[in-house]
Amino acid sequence: MENLDENSQEYSVERVEGKRIVSGRLQYLLKWAGYDSSENTWEPVENLNCPDLVANFEETAFENEFLDETEAECRQGLEPLKILGLTRIQKTLIFLMQWKDGGLSFLTAAEAYSKYAQFVIKFYEERVVWDSDEEDDDGQSDNRFEI
Repeated sequence: MENLDENSQEYSVERVEGKRIVSGRLQYLLKWAGYDSSENTWEPVENLNCPDLVANFEETAFENEFLDETEAECRQGLEPLKILGLTRIQKTLIFLMQWKDGGLSFLTAAEAYSKYAQFVIKFYEERVVWDSDEEDDDGQSDNRFEI
């Protein structure tokens, strides 16, 4: 690879430590390998060449932001009212639960399945659409469903 500038040098990223948006541009706070944390710098996403480190940071940041263990402890003793929605974030299924006291919380699918199985079943049952009235090419009823 040809160096465009004698003074240019490629640095190695040890880890991503933060994220922000400045003037509409996404930046990540990088910890450079072999350098003290005081040398960390904010770099625009388009300058980065460490997709695995960014993905790892995003997954960890998501878990810390939405799936805080202290929030899980606060939910103990609350009675669920219903599941409002489901999404997939960073390869994790997340339910939005409404509690009888009016509060809302995000729960991983694993937590929802283990603690509130009947609510999960009801959530899916309310969204199943059966195609049983249609016939396929050989005149047989099609028992497929969609969620």
